[in-house]
Amino acid sequence: MLSLNFTNILLFIVTILGCVYFSFKISKKLNLIDKPTGRKIHSKTTVLNGGIIFFFLILIWLIVVFNLEILNLNKFVEENYILSKNDTIVIFLLLTGSGLVGLLADFDRLKPLSRIFLQLIILAFFYFFLDSKFILDRLISSILPDITINYGKVYFTILCIILLVHAFNLMDGINGLASSVSLTWCIFLMFRISFEFSYILLLLIMTSITLLIFFIFNIKGKCFLGDSGNYIISSIVSISSIFIYNSQISQINYINIEFFFLLFMLPGIDMARLFIQRIINKKNPLIGDKDHFHHMLYMYFKSHIKVCLIYVLFIICLQIAFYYFETYSILILLIGLLSYLSLIYYKKKVKL
Repeated sequence: MLSLNFTNILLFIVTILGCVYFSFKISKKLNLIDKPTGRKIHSKTTVLNGGIIFFFLILIWLIVVFNLEILNLNKFVEENYILSKNDTIVIFLLLTGSGLVGLLADFDRLKPLSRIFLQLIILAFFYFFLDSKFILDRLISSILPDITINYGKVYFTILCIILLVHAFNLMDGINGLASSVSLTWCIFLMFRISFEFSYILLLLIMTSITLLIFFIFNIKGKCFLGDSGNYIISSIVSISSIFIYNSQISQINYINIEFFFLLFMLPGIDMARLFIQRIINKKNPLIGDKDHFHHMLYMYFKSHIKVCLIYVLFIICLQIAFYYFETYSILILLIGLLSYLSLIYYKKKVKL
């Protein structure tokens, strides 16, 4: 797909490692830490430096995009998939705004509903400045008739992003889980890209490398993503998914929406189950608990790595099945859903 200069990749890795080092210093200076209280399962105070690291990432991405010739990367860029300088800056500001909302949440300055409200404002403001390739206006399915969204397509797009952002944030309760799952997402998104290179592909490559580095620190309990890191990562995945989907919608090898349903299925259905369950039990659906799917798995396996592997393998199995049996996507969706519900039922039965 892409033959990037090894020197550039090595330079980026060294730069990110430097950013990680300084993020620890900054987090401690700002007292940006997570204490082991309430429903949290970690046993020691840990820095929340994920937002700082991934802010450095998008800042580096912005700098690289504006200096492709200096880095000898401009020869890889396909004309049809170049973002305007306006779009690049808007995406950077959108991601930064999402990260700032998460940062306020990390400082316990925002209630859950306030976070959603602020995110809606940020997305609504910046989205009106973005190219149409970042807006969902047509849904192509292998099992349903095509749907064209003539009215409210910007709001529908924003709703999809908000849902993924919060499903992803709810999933981040086990060391290494959010970083390993989002890394898996990025890899599958890059795998399904038909064009050779774009600024969005560059962002996904840089995000994947950063996630891998962060995973090494996170799985050892050295640092956490925090809401700020989660919001930036899930926003990157969201806008990248929309861009890739729209960029290939008119091509022979277009991507059906089932691909994205299966990719984001596990955190999505877990969020839906939790919200319905809390509402039935007359609890605030936005207040957290320890009834998440990853908590159940952790109570059984007592291992962060094993929980991460189960999530990643779940995604990989669904994607492989979809790749080879796309016409049976409804059956694959049902198998995935039944597998999840069976594990939940087993948990209730044996009271894990």
